[in-house]
Amino acid sequence: MASEIDLTGVEDDLNKLQEDEHVRKALDEGVDLRAYSNAIEAQLREAEDDAIQQFIQNSDCVADLFFEIQTCDAILGSMETMLKGFQESLGGISADIKTLQTKSLSMNVKLKNRREAEKKLSQYIQAVVVSPTLVKAIVEGPIDERYVNHLVQLNAKIEYVRNPPPKMQGTAAQSLAATSQQIETLRKQAISRVRQFLIDKIKSLQDSKTNIQNKQSMLLRYKYFNEFLSEHDQAVAEEIRTFYTATMSALLSNFFQGYISDINNKLRAKKVHLQSSVWCAGLGLNSFQLEPLTVADKTDLLCTEISRSGGLFASKKTEQHVVNVHTLGDRNLVLSETSGSPLLRHGKQGGGRPIGYEDIWNCLLHLLVNTAASEFVYLHEFFNNRNLFTVAFEKTIGLFTSNLEQYLATSYDIIGIILAVRVCEVQRNTLNKKRNNASVHCLDSMFDRFARLIWPRFKTVFDMHLASIASLKPTSVEVSANAVCNLTRRFAALCHSLVALNAPPLTQEEFLRTSLSRLRNDFISALNQISTSLPAGSSRLVFLINQLEYITLALQPYPGSDEFAAFDQLSVQHVAAYADTALSLVDDFRKMMTYVKSEAADATAASAVVRGFASRWRQGIESVSADICNGQFSGGGADKRWEDIVLKGVLTQLLTHYQKFDEVIRSQIKSSNPILEELVPIQTVVYEIKRRIRN
Repeated sequence: MASEIDLTGVEDDLNKLQEDEHVRKALDEGVDLRAYSNAIEAQLREAEDDAIQQFIQNSDCVADLFFEIQTCDAILGSMETMLKGFQESLGGISADIKTLQTKSLSMNVKLKNRREAEKKLSQYIQAVVVSPTLVKAIVEGPIDERYVNHLVQLNAKIEYVRNPPPKMQGTAAQSLAATSQQIETLRKQAISRVRQFLIDKIKSLQDSKTNIQNKQSMLLRYKYFNEFLSEHDQAVAEEIRTFYTATMSALLSNFFQGYISDINNKLRAKKVHLQSSVWCAGLGLNSFQLEPLTVADKTDLLCTEISRSGGLFASKKTEQHVVNVHTLGDRNLVLSETSGSPLLRHGKQGGGRPIGYEDIWNCLLHLLVNTAASEFVYLHEFFNNRNLFTVAFEKTIGLFTSNLEQYLATSYDIIGIILAVRVCEVQRNTLNKKRNNASVHCLDSMFDRFARLIWPRFKTVFDMHLASIASLKPTSVEVSANAVCNLTRRFAALCHSLVALNAPPLTQEEFLRTSLSRLRNDFISALNQISTSLPAGSSRLVFLINQLEYITLALQPYPGSDEFAAFDQLSVQHVAAYADTALSLVDDFRKMMTYVKSEAADATAASAVVRGFASRWRQGIESVSADICNGQFSGGGADKRWEDIVLKGVLTQLLTHYQKFDEVIRSQIKSSNPILEELVPIQTVVYEIKRRIRN
């Protein structure tokens, strides 16, 4: 039996053959594999023969290509040799570069050290060496703005000598010691020259023809002089500060003293010639006419007795004078005169008004505020010391305080006293608006002091007015029910003045408000006592209404004040009381009011009242109107406003009573009762009342 055939790997070969595209296609089509194999072999032989023929045909080209390849190979070999040599050369250059880098770093370090040494040496030379140019400029040169630069250079050298760099040794330390004496000598000479320069400039301020603000502006260019002195000689710096403040203190106090004296001494002559100075020139003040204001004195109290014959306690002044001195008028215009030249507005050439103390006080404070604000800023900028302001202005503020005390000691002009404190308030607010500088609070203590002086004097004079009311004898007052008495005119003028000076935009002073309340209560009590001299009944009511309406009309510009509200309410109450009295004088009106109060449900009585009212109510209104408009409510003059107010109040009261009467009748009488048809319609009564009321 023949040996078995090894078929190992046949399966793998078959799988590979199946993967071949041509074999798989032949198998799928069922082609004879033997024939297919022979065909493929024939194709391969044919392709081989074609390739051989093509090679034979291109043998020359192949030979040329072979020679070219050999040539390229030789060239590439030569290039390889060259590149290897270049690589070796680059290695040498890299070493040279590294050497140069090392040398460059070393040279940079040396250069940096040399420059640092040069810088320190230059600084040392500049700080230590004193050039002849600098010495000559400090010792002999003109003191101008360039001198400031020389002082800055000298100051730097002084600082270097005083605070040398640490660890200074050798020749540097020796040269520094040798130079320090020269710098110290130069420092003393600079201090001496700067001191004399500043003293001379400060002395020049005393010249009456000098424009102080221009001088101060010039001195500000040399404010470094003060810094130099403060740093290098405190004693001299203090001497300059003391000399300046003493000079300005005397200058300011002398100016204001002369200004005040000129006004006080020449006001009686109705001509004021103000001193020629920078402040006056700045305000445009010169000779001009002034008319002094007549104000209240100690005999012009609220209840001063007016007597032509005079007496131990009587005043010989006219009644109109007493009213006028308590009238504010246009005196409060001073509160709006916070800029410009306040006194010039009073000159007679300009048609100004009479001048009172408040006008002088306002002008003085205006000058002081402007001067103080400017001086405060200057002291801060030049000396960098705000405490000097107090020293410079101590005498001036003392002068103002003394002037105010003298005025208050003898003043009984309560309006002028209040205006003085209000002027302080306005000028203080003016100063506070200057928020762009630090001067806004420099005069706060002064204004506080003035207020502490003024308010006690106000209380003293105010208490004198209250005492005059308390001591008033009602029988000494000439009274007429149809006229406003003199006491009321005075009170209305004074009350209006005080209310006006405590109204917005001014600060609402609680002390002044409570004082007005006391004055109001005392005056009302006095009025009630005075009214007892008249017959009881409508005469007293007419008198009180006339007085209250006069006061209410005087306070009408200030409807938000406590005084207006109080007197207006009191007037309404008295008009209501008078209305019932006046209506009771008309028989039909009296019966109507009586019926309402009785609350009796009597149809017969009701019918009589209704018919009586319906037949004569217009005549009743005519009678009441005629009685009111007969001049008894005109305040003794031609003013019809009071009559209108009273008439309106009385007729309104009548309407109220009739409305109640209408309600009572309709609630008591059956709707079928024909008497209801006789009731006058309420709208008819309203129309008639409106027709008769002018306002």
